[in-house]
Amino acid sequence: MLPLKSSSPITNFDKQDKKEVIDSFNKLLNQTHLDKVEYIDFVSKHYRNDGYTVWEYSKEKELPDSEIHLIIKKENKIILIQCHSDHEYLTKKNISNFKQQAALFVAENQIFQSYNIQLLYIMTTLLLEEFAYKYIKKPNNNINYKILKEQAN
Repeated sequence: MLPLKSSSPITNFDKQDKKEVIDSFNKLLNQTHLDKVEYIDFVSKHYRNDGYTVWEYSKEKELPDSEIHLIIKKENKIILIQCHSDHEYLTKKNISNFKQQAALFVAENQIFQSYNIQLLYIMTTLLLEEFAYKYIKKPNNNINYKILKEQAN
């Protein structure tokens, strides 16, 4: 990477200019950014259209901070889904919390124990810390991720 010269326009920005540039980028990012509830609705519709039975778990149970947002079923497969529309990296702690809540959910809802249970992070962009990515990619793991973006019209 080449160092910026002192005459570079970027180094000549004052605080107000920098704030305006940052605000402009944030506005641009937010134009396509769905909030958490909208994104969960979008993911729910996507899987319904794909033939899954969808339970909007966190919405129905009024648990906005739940690690489990959606529970989808098709044949003998049940997928517990956590949706991420923000720009926060998923960490080892996120995975641990998700797995703990999923295990608790299955223990409390024994009807699900006869199904093939999988955990899935669905996100708008790939934001996984290195450990999280390596953990998810381990063979024979029941957790995975998927990038799902709303299609532009």
